[in-house]
Amino acid sequence: MTIIADERSNAIVVSGTQDDLNLIRELIKQIDVVLPQVQIDVLIASVSLSDSVQRGIDAFTGITVVGNKVTEIKGGPVTVDDKTSNFPGVRGPGFNISNILLSGKQSFTANVTLPNAKSNIRVLSVPSITTTSNQEATVTVATAIPIITSAYSDVSSTVGARNSYSYQNVGLELTVKPLIGADGTIQMEIEQSADELGGEVAADTQPPISKRSAKSYVSVQDGEIIVLAGLQKDSNSKSRSSMQLLGEIPVIGVLFGSNKRTKVREEIIFFIQPRILRTTADADKAARAQAKDSPVAPLMEKRLRQTVVLPAETLVK
Repeated sequence: MTIIADERSNAIVVSGTQDDLNLIRELIKQIDVVLPQVQIDVLIASVSLSDSVQRGIDAFTGITVVGNKVTEIKGGPVTVDDKTSNFPGVRGPGFNISNILLSGKQSFTANVTLPNAKSNIRVLSVPSITTTSNQEATVTVATAIPIITSAYSDVSSTVGARNSYSYQNVGLELTVKPLIGADGTIQMEIEQSADELGGEVAADTQPPISKRSAKSYVSVQDGEIIVLAGLQKDSNSKSRSSMQLLGEIPVIGVLFGSNKRTKVREEIIFFIQPRILRTTADADKAARAQAKDSPVAPLMEKRLRQTVVLPAETLVK
């Protein structure tokens, strides 16, 4: 039996006995199938920590569940141990990286809402991505920073040193690699990182970059929500307040004001919900559901329903 691959047409040419051809035909039927996809909904939040809120997840209290949908997350302390839980559907001892799992098919993007009115919680991004089973998907919310990779100076030239630059993303990055099991379980390899510049830098110098990262391996059911926390940072800020006019007087103006140093602690929390899309019809249904919630939904619906009518003289008889 001879098999020749034709990459251009994504086909193979097989020559052999009838039994060989029948065997290859059956193998192709089993292998050449549409792989299921996974839609990954993500909510990234930043929590400012304090003496009363030691961990970012402490900013959220009992989750209200109506039927099988998470409908509300409020502010306040939460405790979870091996035996009891303040809210149903959460398992795992304590809080740390990848220890919280909301079971059941929750309504994520529509019903899991963070209390934006609370000053210590900010929603940074709510992306949604789709990938094939066992293929990586990445969400990046970052700024490209120029980094010097090499410097060249010609002693015979009056021109100064010439630098070569490359760009590095500094910000939030989430990489998820889902693998769908035969029983519908989704195994996910998750890498999360939060990078930022360490401070102000002068021209032509390498900026210090502070890094926070974690890697997790979790198994969830279709529609369950995993919460990843633990990426904390400390930073200092300075502020000055002074009396109007008097505080602006040179030299003695410092006597009519005060300086304040504030230590800020922050934690990044990732809410991740995978959904299995086994067919193209499932993918289309999910896309239309997202489009329905979009601000441009009326315009999209109008475009989809439009019928293109050609002028009579352009019709081919």
